[in-house]
Amino acid sequence: MIDPLEPIILATFLLPYTIERDKTSGQLEIVKCFHNPTLLYGTLENMMQKKQYNFKWIGLVTTLEDMSETEKSKLTEQFKVQGAYPIFMTAEETAPYLLFYENILRPLFHNFKDLYNQCNEQLYHWKAYMELN
Repeated sequence: MIDPLEPIILATFLLPYTIERDKTSGQLEIVKCFHNPTLLYGTLENMMQKKQYNFKWIGLVTTLEDMSETEKSKLTEQFKVQGAYPIFMTAEETAPYLLFYENILRPLFHNFKDLYNQCNEQLYHWKAYMELN
């Protein structure tokens, strides 16, 4: 049995939150976004609301806003209350990360069909393994 007080770290590509700037106050606000591409988010949110588990989310946070370091610090503190730890990256920082994620991590952990179908000479051994099995 899992102790509901024991933290469970969820390292996800995106946090289930977005950041939006309030048009009236100009302040950045955290908005729940459990409709992100991962269908599991809704189930996890339900578990969080029922206090079944103590999730600690780690992942990228999305926004189109430019943020100062002060705003990032303030948001980080607000995220901690939600049990989330944001990773702030610029578009330049995100590009190589996304390439690595899309070409290595996602196929490795999510979809072996993509890995098998890629036109890549380095996958010769993988194809030979698949033929034997």
